[in-house]
Amino acid sequence: MIKSINDGELERLKKGFYRTLSIKKMNILDNNKFINMELDINKAITIYKCIVILKKSNFYTGSSTNMLDYLYIYNMLEEEDYDYICDFFKDYDIDEIEDEYYCECWDERNDFVNKFIKKLAEEKGIKVHSEYFSDIYSDCFNDEIYNDLRDFLREYGECYEEEEVSENDLRDDYYDVFQEDAISYILEGYEMTDYDLMLLNNTFFNIDIGITSEAYTRDGHTYITISNMQILEAIDYSFLIILKLIFMNI
Repeated sequence: MIKSINDGELERLKKGFYRTLSIKKMNILDNNKFINMELDINKAITIYKCIVILKKSNFYTGSSTNMLDYLYIYNMLEEEDYDYICDFFKDYDIDEIEDEYYCECWDERNDFVNKFIKKLAEEKGIKVHSEYFSDIYSDCFNDEIYNDLRDFLREYGECYEEEEVSENDLRDDYYDVFQEDAISYILEGYEMTDYDLMLLNNTFFNIDIGITSEAYTRDGHTYITISNMQILEAIDYSFLIILKLIFMNI
């Protein structure tokens, strides 16, 4: 008799399968040619995805820089986007994390991520909603697609159950609970595959404080949460590259 498998066990099995498959692919393909920019684009993408799935970028220093160059050379990334990414983002495997200039460019990175996601989605005919957690919590706009997320956030608050509470009180309550803000992107009617979600989530760097950045699906939509701290300190080439590859269905 086969015992029932809960969601957590199933998720672990899926991740184990993807990692095993990636190891096999890495053993077959020529990794040195990837590093030396000698592969065709399809093989380069396969190797890069394996590196991201296995979280082996530290063993393949500069892999994200190489993949960014591959996309540009093969005309899969516009020159304007390529130049902007190089100017305002990092490849954390080869760039210094502690950089005053990098931290000062939060607005530039945040604006670019917003525009990049919406541009990629628009090319696929996908409608994107984007709102900050603090605005969702304080109910300062009317978009029913955020109702479930609003209810979830407010479970942690204190004053939302009062009959009459101002927007400012709700906003203060939000920051009392969560300390920082995050932006929620909802790709309406579009569900990333489990493999795509694993790829994208592996590009987020763990930050000990604040809101967790993550991608997941629910009720036929894809949710991407990116915290302000992630934009400030820990978003790099890999997130933008994987996002591009996902929307290109490669």
